[in-house]
Amino acid sequence: MAASKTEDPTRLEKEIDDNDIDRKLWIAEVTRKCDGDDGELFPLPVTDPPNSVLNVATDIWKRLGTDVYPPSDDSFLLVRAIEKEIDLCTNARIVLEIGSGSGFVAASCAKILAQECIVLAVDKNPRATAFTADTIRRSGSTRFDVIRTNLSTSLKLRGMVDILVFNPPYVVTPESEMEGDGISISWAGGKDGRVVIDSFLPSVADLLSESGLFFMVSIEENMPRDIIDAGRRLGLDGRVCLQKKVSLWRAACIAVFSSRRLDFPDPPLSSPLFSSNAVRD
Repeated sequence: MAASKTEDPTRLEKEIDDNDIDRKLWIAEVTRKCDGDDGELFPLPVTDPPNSVLNVATDIWKRLGTDVYPPSDDSFLLVRAIEKEIDLCTNARIVLEIGSGSGFVAASCAKILAQECIVLAVDKNPRATAFTADTIRRSGSTRFDVIRTNLSTSLKLRGMVDILVFNPPYVVTPESEMEGDGISISWAGGKDGRVVIDSFLPSVADLLSESGLFFMVSIEENMPRDIIDAGRRLGLDGRVCLQKKVSLWRAACIAVFSSRRLDFPDPPLSSPLFSSNAVRD
């Protein structure tokens, strides 16, 4: 969450070419959903999906109920980050998404990589796993599996994952909202929005292959610089490869970690996004 149409993160692009049927369908579908009874639960995205997976996003929004997290600005940003780093992903054989929700990111990975990789997706929410499987299948991929589990606890994939993707529950909430297996677990992150992130981070190096990459969403309240520092203490290099200012967050970023040393520049320390102390209202 690039062509010029998506540079402005404050609104959905409305001024579209009359021949851009795919984008018209996307805007019509998301507007219908957000203007309906589900509008409070599913706020209007302020950016468009990447063009390469626009049809996937539109199809998901058509099928959405109220029990699965829809693809939105953070999902689009995550997919754009993978597209941006595509040169580092060309030999991927196993892709794993943690917390797949609607399956948008997993299905997008299958389309973007356009190779014979196996896409694996896990989610704790049983409605999400069923929805994810349907999304990936409808996108045309046949090499995938979807597993209901908490994070990656039941997977035997040590050193095998080439691309690891995580859009974690990063919203600062009371920890009581993190309980159960309903839709709230897709956003409820507890203290500093970091409870799930901090729980998962130590397992990343074990999952990644020698050249594996880890893509993760975080926001300013999560203290991204601290996350990057924590990754380095665990033997991972990290950087922010993409960030946007959107209405839902002060800032959003993607951290990319690798189990091998990459030529990553340090993030700009002058930005408040990378301060050790999150800015509070």
